[in-house]
Amino acid sequence: MPAPSALRMRYGEVVCRFNLTINLAPADEAVAAALRAYREAVSDATQVRFPDFHSYQFHMSLGYRLIELTPDEQADLEQLIVDWQQNLAPAARTLNLPAPQLTFFDDMTRFVGADERNSLRSR
Repeated sequence: MPAPSALRMRYGEVVCRFNLTINLAPADEAVAAALRAYREAVSDATQVRFPDFHSYQFHMSLGYRLIELTPDEQADLEQLIVDWQQNLAPAARTLNLPAPQLTFFDDMTRFVGADERNSLRSR
């Protein structure tokens, strides 16, 4: 199954669990259905299916928690999330994203397409 040609997504929410993310949601049911079908096809082809397969949120990671925060730092982070929620939700517009791509990476700082995968340290 070919990848959807383009994805219309919208702002979902700011979430902080083990990482700080801006979650995205499909802009409409047609996009949601196309994404579900494509994810199913990729999972079937690769035989990879993680436990959160059906609840996975498309997102943009902003940071990962590498240290334990002090209570003051945690309070600051929580206030930042509230501020972002209040500012992003009313300003949210539909995002037109390009088609999904298969990418490879050594770490989260650089993703490359299949044509560049031999440039990675792990290859």
